[in-house]
Amino acid sequence: MDKAIAIARAFLRWWVAELAACVPARLKKRFARTPEAVVLQYGGDLTHVDPALRRRLEQGKAAVTIRLPADSALITRVSLPAAAAANLAEVLRFELDRRTPFSADDVHFTHRIVERDQAKIDVALTVARKTVVEDAVAKATALGLRVTAVDVDGEPGNLLSAVELPDRRKRVVARARYAAAFAAFAALVYLPIHQAEVTAIEAQREAAAARKNAEAVARQKEQLAKASEAARFLVARKQAAPSVSEILNELTRVLPDNTYLVQLDIRDGEIQFAGLSGATSELFPLIDRSPVLAEPKFRSAVTLDQVGGRERFEIGAKIVRKPPQ
Repeated sequence: MDKAIAIARAFLRWWVAELAACVPARLKKRFARTPEAVVLQYGGDLTHVDPALRRRLEQGKAAVTIRLPADSALITRVSLPAAAAANLAEVLRFELDRRTPFSADDVHFTHRIVERDQAKIDVALTVARKTVVEDAVAKATALGLRVTAVDVDGEPGNLLSAVELPDRRKRVVARARYAAAFAAFAALVYLPIHQAEVTAIEAQREAAAARKNAEAVARQKEQLAKASEAARFLVARKQAAPSVSEILNELTRVLPDNTYLVQLDIRDGEIQFAGLSGATSELFPLIDRSPVLAEPKFRSAVTLDQVGGRERFEIGAKIVRKPPQ
């Protein structure tokens, strides 16, 4: 978008320069003069203005700004949400009844943003009664002066926007026509560029969406592959490790009849069991020959049970699946 605007601006600068080259030098010199700007204090006596300057004012060769005294206007500060900046004049018009003692129909106002951040804006609001502004304009117009602005002493901003001067309507209409013609020309130049830019942006969005979908599919494939690998690993590990029922069956088969268990714990590839036996020393060779258990060792010292006369033991061993011999 920025590139298209830059191209349109460059074309317009070239076009204006080409038109300016066709204007005669005499006309260029005439229209290149900057009109004088004269500020008149409202309430002053215009009869005391320098006669030469007075003639230039009456001939419309100098732009006149009427400056109202500060006590004839209300100058206040208004805080608004930052979103109000997009249509600030209309927002302030609705706020006048609430923020000032005047109605919007009774005053002219001007404003300027003095401070802003992401959340709010602070606006300097200058309000003057219509009767005061229009009286100042009427007096100057009656003397043949061309008033271009009305402001307040010490506060910038033109209050003249809503005041219709006798010849101002014609100027407004002419400017509107020029603006419409320029807008039409700019549209003819800019619209094809804008359309091409929009098409390119849409293509980029579609490409980005397709790339995003492809990346999502690739991630899903990768996750599925990892899940399949993990499932195969778990199945292989389960097949390699004996089940609990196999371990219990093996203990039942290995341990002699004069031995019984009072405690059994299976976790993390190891087994621990405690119980009573008539000959604890015979247990280790039996466990060593088991295809499921390996590396037996005492977990605590063997003691003699005073009630039954048997040996109390606690043995630990690793759970493995030994290859057949």
